[in-house]
Amino acid sequence: MSDHIPGAVLFCSISSRGQLNPLLTIARELAARGRSDLWFASDATVRPDVEAREGESPIRFVDLGAPIRRVTPSLWDDAAYAATTSPSRWRGYVAFIRQTLDVESFTEKYRALDAEVARIRPSLMVVDAATVYGVEVAMTRGIPFVLSVPYPLSGLFLPRLPKSYPTPFSGLPRDMTRGQRIRNRLFRARFLTLPFQRGVAKQAMAFVESRKKLGIVNPTGDVGARIDAATAIFAYSVFGLEYPFPVPDTVRMLGAVVPPLPEAPGDDDLRRWLDARESVVFMNFGTIARPSAAQIAALVEVARRLGPDRAVLWKLSEAQRELLPPARLLPDNLRVESWVPSQFDVLAHPHVRAFVCHGGGNSVSEGLSFGKPMVVVPLWLDCHDLAVRVADSGAGLAVPDAGLADAAAIGDRLARVLDEPGFTERARGVGQALREAGGAARAADLIAEYADRGAVTV
Repeated sequence: MSDHIPGAVLFCSISSRGQLNPLLTIARELAARGRSDLWFASDATVRPDVEAREGESPIRFVDLGAPIRRVTPSLWDDAAYAATTSPSRWRGYVAFIRQTLDVESFTEKYRALDAEVARIRPSLMVVDAATVYGVEVAMTRGIPFVLSVPYPLSGLFLPRLPKSYPTPFSGLPRDMTRGQRIRNRLFRARFLTLPFQRGVAKQAMAFVESRKKLGIVNPTGDVGARIDAATAIFAYSVFGLEYPFPVPDTVRMLGAVVPPLPEAPGDDDLRRWLDARESVVFMNFGTIARPSAAQIAALVEVARRLGPDRAVLWKLSEAQRELLPPARLLPDNLRVESWVPSQFDVLAHPHVRAFVCHGGGNSVSEGLSFGKPMVVVPLWLDCHDLAVRVADSGAGLAVPDAGLADAAAIGDRLARVLDEPGFTERARGVGQALREAGGAARAADLIAEYADRGAVTV
């Protein structure tokens, strides 16, 4: 008889919101259906999110300790943030790899999770693709697992992409000029130099040695081995928004992962404010962005240029709000909030006419799923790729590398997506495709099927 709990499902993710949120929504969907034996392993800071919901089957929280500072961008110092958000896309990528290669913390998290897996004995693990220790525990113990990919799927498949495909993190479009094709080949070739970049080689070798000592079956961290071992790969987009490329049958394009709405039904003040304004622009640059005083001033100017007939709701962290100009200098059409109870509820409101964001995977799929045309000001890494995909879809516009400091560039593009109805029409078309892909409900169906398929030995 196999040593496992029939049907037990263990979710696993780091605490960064981009990775965490889709899995939380899917886990809650399963809980709402009355599914028992649900577990969620993450950093200690995630416990309130997992345990907050009442009236559902419980999701048991598995505490893996404090977040790893080096892999949690919201905890980085300013130097690390500046390096990874460098105007040079290659330098930013190398800085990210250098920053996140943390052998000691990986080992600690791996051992903590491995002990919990031995105790829980899940039939299936659902693991964020960037939560490497979770993937390695599943592979090493032979537990069926689903990879959750909240960034462009092409980023996971980088080693297997056709040579003509826009290289992940390059921000290059599908239809390239001759010069862009040359840049694409050069950018792809630079990945061969990654092991020799300053500060990477020594850490990478230490990583492999530590993984061998732990008995990990994939000690080199080969991405292809993870792809081949996965029971399924969940991507939260659709081909057409994501540029098509050959994928195995295990890939499931699920569109946007959206919870039942309203997500925060008691938020009457914000709802009344939205109800009272016919045209609202929502701005949110995610949990990682740290706009400077100059960038914040530029975004205030964007709101001012829209004029009194269009309002702006801007989600800005408490720390960044300190950089705002004095209240008397802010335009009357601007409302700044450090916390919005539900981004989904805001985007679903019919008076929200456009979404200005950083180009994170969840923000793009969520905004478009509600048919909101977008202006994307890419922050880093995959955001550059998502910005050009939004532009290529016709559902929005991307801002060049000048970024948040360029009020004219943002304002001009925002005026276009608001004034030209074609952007809204195309956003609604993409949104329909994202919704029809199934989202959280389809993900829950598949997870239940995989978890009940058979027994595993732990």
